Amino acid sequence: LPFLTSFASTIILISSDLLLTVEDVLGESILDATDASFEKYSIEQFGYALRSEFITKWCTLSARNSSDQELLRRINSIEKDLNHIMENKFLPSYPVNILPVLQADEADTPLDLDLGTQGHLYELLVKIALGKNADKAYYNTMLGYLTHLGHSLHTRKVRSVSLDELQVIHEEYQAKFLRKLPLEKAVDELVTRQIIDIRDDQVRFKYDYLHYYFVARHISQSINSDPTQEEVRELSRNLFIEDNANLLLFLAHQSSHPIIINEMLTTADSLLKDHSEITLDEDLDFLSAASSIVLSYTNKENPMQARRDVYEAMDRSNTEASMITPNIASDITDPILQLNTAIKTLQIIGQLLKSFPGTLEGPIKIRITEACNRLGLRALSLIFQVLTNSQAKVLDRLSKQFEQDFLKLKDTTDMLHDTVFKFAMLLSYGMISKISEAVGSPDIVEVYKEIIKGNEAPSTSLINASIHIDHNDSFPRSLVEELNDELKKNPFAQRILHLLVITHFHLFFRDHKTQQSICEKIGIDYSRVRVADPKKRLNAPPTSNQ
Repeated sequence: LPFLTSFASTIILISSDLLLTVEDVLGESILDATDASFEKYSIEQFGYALRSEFITKWCTLSARNSSDQELLRRINSIEKDLNHIMENKFLPSYPVNILPVLQADEADTPLDLDLGTQGHLYELLVKIALGKNADKAYYNTMLGYLTHLGHSLHTRKVRSVSLDELQVIHEEYQAKFLRKLPLEKAVDELVTRQIIDIRDDQVRFKYDYLHYYFVARHISQSINSDPTQEEVRELSRNLFIEDNANLLLFLAHQSSHPIIINEMLTTADSLLKDHSEITLDEDLDFLSAASSIVLSYTNKENPMQARRDVYEAMDRSNTEASMITPNIASDITDPILQLNTAIKTLQIIGQLLKSFPGTLEGPIKIRITEACNRLGLRALSLIFQVLTNSQAKVLDRLSKQFEQDFLKLKDTTDMLHDTVFKFAMLLSYGMISKISEAVGSPDIVEVYKEIIKGNEAPSTSLINASIHIDHNDSFPRSLVEELNDELKKNPFAQRILHLLVITHFHLFFRDHKTQQSICEKIGIDYSRVRVADPKKRLNAPPTSNQ
């Protein structure tokens, strides 16, 4: 560095995060060896807004012949998959990790993002990491080796092993598979391919998704053995442990073995069994006071800006949440822990449904979908119980706040009840959307037709509407209008339907006339704000001047 500074006015050094590790060990910066003044910069992970912008630009470049609606559906599918992976911290949200997913369309086997399953995505990332400049024999060997490593870590109940322990695991692999493999060369290549990481003499998978992927791969390969089936039962019984839930989620990407389906369905039926499935009908007496609330929607004719606004708000919320030390419940009777476990279970059994749409038979699909419905609606029942029990306290606290703020309201009580009504409505909308997201795909529409034949509960009808709204190319107008008529005497459930419609219009392209006529038909206040060029397509071809 002193030599470089003797003739260069500006020096740019590029380093991996290994430099930070070295500096931590030394207790000082290696840049202190020179009198030059250096400023340090690091690449930050993308939040929701930047991920969405990255995805949008990529998809727009590669889809010139697609309609705006088709393009937005594709963007939405990729965003859902990536957000799920990043939210669960399976993979850091750096551009270099996002790019391989976006390159899937250019692979020999395109990623079918309409399935709504991340299983294909994990397969793709592994293939890209292992398959680059490698022949079939090497790829197959490394798959087997890493699966063995994952299993060895799992049986030891650790995430990392020392280099000496790795030597033992390596020798076990060679003896079991009669395959000679130079340890040092194998380790160097896996580090270069960013599959494993070595720090402080400890070897681990570089990213969490790799750990879960290879552990789940071993379980799926040995699923017919008694010890493995007992392990699946044990994992299913303890889903409140995050590692267990994540491992089963990855297993649901790879196998639809009956033991997995049966154990997960048994677990789903056992969760929140003290709560009945909410119907959003006769169980809403405490919300009946706010039936006059009318929702409104303003068509700004710019879904992309609407998406950016939503994601920027989510980024701000995440930043604020990161400043709070979480209070993680360890009591399995805690409502928050029960709710989290229920949502994880929804994701896992829903993933089974979406991962194997062509091989699961109809009766199994119906069983899985019904189990998702029942569990999600019991979870909503738990939410309502907590809200009902705390309603008096909430109203009292809000009343005191209004008094402190010197608000002069003609009817404070009605306004407070309206607030509780809206809060309950948003929670219900969130859970309906969670259920729909768990099972929702174009392949489930026919299954749901069978389910609603014998179930006329408003809650089930709303889930059905949500699936159709999210996965139909054309807006399911007749279904929405008929359901709206059925819910006229149920203002709470009707407003949830309105929220589903407003959210869809807010984030996806639908022409002005369609939006206006549907909103007027079902009772949503509609207004329109014209943009500078409302006819300009999101995916318009370049002009001659561009």
